[in-house]
Amino acid sequence: MPVSGFAKDVDEEVLVFREDLIQQGDDLALQTRNRIDPISSDI
Repeated sequence: MPVSGFAKDVDEEVLVFREDLIQQGDDLALQTRNRIDPISSDI
């Protein structure tokens, strides 16, 4: 029982961590796109 509970906690931490990484990646992609083509960001 404690093992499955521990695994569940780890799974949730990994999911949150992955969401943070995805969000950082999206922000980075936006910054890069704006730097390459600043006009398209106005649309």
